[in-house]
Amino acid sequence: MIRHLTPRLILSLATLALAPLALAQPSEGIVREGAGARRVTLDAMELKPFPADLWAGVDVWAGGDALTPADTSGKPVIIISWASWYAPSVRALSAAQRIADQYAADGLIVVGLHSGEGWDEAESTAKAKNITFRLAHDAGDKVRAALHIDQDPDIYVIDRAGQLRFADVDASSLDQAAKMVSKESMDAAAKINQTLAERAEAARISANRTAAINQKADLTSIPELPFPDPSPDAYANATWPRVVVENGRQQDQSFLALPAFGWYPAKEPLTKGRAVIVYFWNPDVPATARLVKEMDLLQRERGRDVAVAGIVVPTDLLSGGGGYTTDENAKAIALELLGKRTKEYADSNRLSHPITFDSSGSTLSALRGTYSRESNSFVALASSDGVVRWSGDPRSPSFKAAVETVLANDPGIKSRRAVEQAWLKARGQ
Repeated sequence: MIRHLTPRLILSLATLALAPLALAQPSEGIVREGAGARRVTLDAMELKPFPADLWAGVDVWAGGDALTPADTSGKPVIIISWASWYAPSVRALSAAQRIADQYAADGLIVVGLHSGEGWDEAESTAKAKNITFRLAHDAGDKVRAALHIDQDPDIYVIDRAGQLRFADVDASSLDQAAKMVSKESMDAAAKINQTLAERAEAARISANRTAAINQKADLTSIPELPFPDPSPDAYANATWPRVVVENGRQQDQSFLALPAFGWYPAKEPLTKGRAVIVYFWNPDVPATARLVKEMDLLQRERGRDVAVAGIVVPTDLLSGGGGYTTDENAKAIALELLGKRTKEYADSNRLSHPITFDSSGSTLSALRGTYSRESNSFVALASSDGVVRWSGDPRSPSFKAAVETVLANDPGIKSRRAVEQAWLKARGQ
């Protein structure tokens, strides 16, 4: 069985519950930020005409002429909020510049919407980052208020038809959102509401047909049933993924130890009789933020036999750094902000698997060992007895192969499934 431990410091995300969201349009693979009442407001703004008169609230422009409604007509626009004095937002400008360069030929306009404060340093800060797109001084933060911007960088995407297509996009989805509106035709953008309505109706009809003809058992209704634990010999004799060998030596066997509490939603993963996949991420590291969606899809597809768990760690720990500053006050503020952002991410994407927070990185350190820091993405796969059978970069083809091997041969999974099959048979399913 999976062992559990309590890291020295866990931010209990479960205590920060917010209301569920009602999205105004399908996610279309785009991750949004925000939760609660603010997210509801942002959702209501999507697929509506962007109020172009907001540009009149900008008192100073740099890197280009003042933007007018005529300039943006028929062109996609991306707005990224920032402040010269806030480092995370300044770093985000580089990603926006890459997008601006990549889709310049498609007419994409990128605007760096600067806070009302700190404008004196804006041009020099942007120049140091080789930023060439327009910068706008939001005097009095009027535009920010209208767009409900709450934390730099916030990203807003406007399509060719002048509609606010996506409000407050997560940085991990910037590339996808930019490609979508840049490659989309004017006609397709203008008809997006009709297109989405037709898709929704088609999905409804398809779902009704499926429900009418589906005679299979509902596997999601199976309760947690007691089953006999396999013997140690059963695990020892099972076929497992090929063990990684480093420097001519076989790696020592390690065990997966999950945090005992602090899960959000407030329920730890169901691991008994299941393979466990734990991944490490941070909402401010795009490569790992994208991993969340991939892992959630894996949970949805293989949930009967897999327990996926996401553990958030500070950004620098993902790259082998030493953690947050020793300033306890600054550390507490940073952890509070990260916890809030993490929960907003989970809420806005309605994750089907639980997540928790490990500020010390103890779980990651215990599993990662000598694994290369060249990649921020790291996943560990354990069999139902808690032994780690594979670890590394989930983008590797060997990861999927390892998952299939574990699911096909894990004695705990087989024992649990046998009891479940008997339960279904007894009910005529």
